[in-house]
Amino acid sequence: LNYLRDILVLRSFMSAAPFSGRAKRLMQSVKATGCDALLVAKSIHLYYLTGFTGDSSFLLVTPKRMILISDDRFAVQLEEECPQIEKHIRGHDKNT
Repeated sequence: LNYLRDILVLRSFMSAAPFSGRAKRLMQSVKATGCDALLVAKSIHLYYLTGFTGDSSFLLVTPKRMILISDDRFAVQLEEECPQIEKHIRGHDKNT
């Protein structure tokens, strides 16, 4: 929990620019390798790519789209931390 607090403190000093650049480069890499999609499942990687500090979530990256998949417990947090990213919200009672 301490690392999440630290992330939130750092987040207040950062803009979305570093995250959008990382995400764009990842989409370009997915396209360059010929992959249909890449699924990012670790919370720390989600944060690095999107700025999202929650858990129980995934990031689906295709050559043309990026979708943050999470459950309804994080709907407000997702809008606050990642307004620029497409989202798919499932019920929290669904398996991840």
